[in-house]
Amino acid sequence: MITPELKRFILCFLVILNGFNAFSQNADVLRIQTKKIISMMENDQFGKIYSRFSPEFKSNISKKKFTESMEKMTATMGKVTGYGEIIPDTANGKHSSKTEIFLDKNTLNLFLKFNGEEINGFLVSLLSYSFPAVAQNVVFGKESIPLVTDTFKMNGELIFPKDCDHCPVVILVHGSGPNDMDETIGPNKVFMDLALVLATKGIATYRYDKRTKIYPQDFKDGKPFTIADETTDDVRSAIRILKSNSLVDSTRIFVLGHSLGAYAAPLIAKENPELAGVIMMGAPIYPIYHLIEKQVNYLFSTKPGKKRAKKKLAKIVRTEVEHLDNREYDQLKKKTLTMAYWPVDFFRNLENYNPAATLDSAHVPALILQGERDYQVPVSEFEGFQEYFSTHDSAGITMKSFPGLNHLFIYGEGPSTPMEYMRANHVSPDVTNTISDWIRGILSTPSKP
Repeated sequence: MITPELKRFILCFLVILNGFNAFSQNADVLRIQTKKIISMMENDQFGKIYSRFSPEFKSNISKKKFTESMEKMTATMGKVTGYGEIIPDTANGKHSSKTEIFLDKNTLNLFLKFNGEEINGFLVSLLSYSFPAVAQNVVFGKESIPLVTDTFKMNGELIFPKDCDHCPVVILVHGSGPNDMDETIGPNKVFMDLALVLATKGIATYRYDKRTKIYPQDFKDGKPFTIADETTDDVRSAIRILKSNSLVDSTRIFVLGHSLGAYAAPLIAKENPELAGVIMMGAPIYPIYHLIEKQVNYLFSTKPGKKRAKKKLAKIVRTEVEHLDNREYDQLKKKTLTMAYWPVDFFRNLENYNPAATLDSAHVPALILQGERDYQVPVSEFEGFQEYFSTHDSAGITMKSFPGLNHLFIYGEGPSTPMEYMRANHVSPDVTNTISDWIRGILSTPSKP
């Protein structure tokens, strides 16, 4: 996640690219040279990179400042672990290359300029967010509407179609952690994607910064809080705010939850039966501390080595899960779980919560969506909903899974890993089409008397 501090660092680190001296280099040579520089970055050989700078370029930045900047970058975002396609540019006398470099916690752009063997330009920058293709060159409206719950105030924004006149609106509810209103994860913005694409389909959305992002001090050091504090109270406030907004139709308010937001969606539907429907993307059905254990074991399986440390940590997590399953809260040695920020009381508050049964009793239409490559909320959770509604009233419940999509509902291949979240992409059009079609279907269904 890109913090404001990290953005400031990146901006400070940018080095102005200099012009070139004429030198003939073909594309293959540029690729080879770029790979050499990336190899040095992977091995933290920043002084060696600086030694390749031309005298002219060295005048822009000292060796000390350059190496300190690079070390700060890797300390903040992790080591350089790989790179994407290298795109050389030899047109009009240029001798430059562009590629994406993959770090443990992010993906960045790398621009290089060469003069023979010397580097005459070096630029590292954040990947810029681009609108989904269908939303480019589309005019839509925006209205800043702060979200206020008691003494908490968060930034919020309504995005609506150009011709919106009492159009339906979807409240977007984040996953776990300190999310911004766009649900920014690396270079990807899941909620901004949804907002822009749905606006092209005549549907407004309301996004807001999550309370855990704006007031992190209230969710640290084992301080007690519940899912109401983290999620559901703010959704209730959003519903109240939108009911008084003349742009949207107060009788056609939907809630879309992602991950933890999807886990909370049945509670939200139960507490707000006037909702037109809920959409659950990557929805857990079993206690979320079980997901923590599944995620830990999955990630351990994708990384070789450190077997003893992995076994020790896995045993700690297993013990915590057993205590929570048996409601032995006093047996937990820490105020928060080892691999999560939630306090023990968070789970105590949810000990009788069954998302499927709660959704069943809410009698609010629901759309449950699942990425089949999701390792954070695996398909087994989706199958749990399928199993429940196979023996209960499934009227109003629609379920669909998508091959190839990960937890962000972005397409990929092979086993999913955190690293792929750091590569810029967009929420699959199959997902946004499914959501908009479902909403239109709900709105075209006559209301029950």
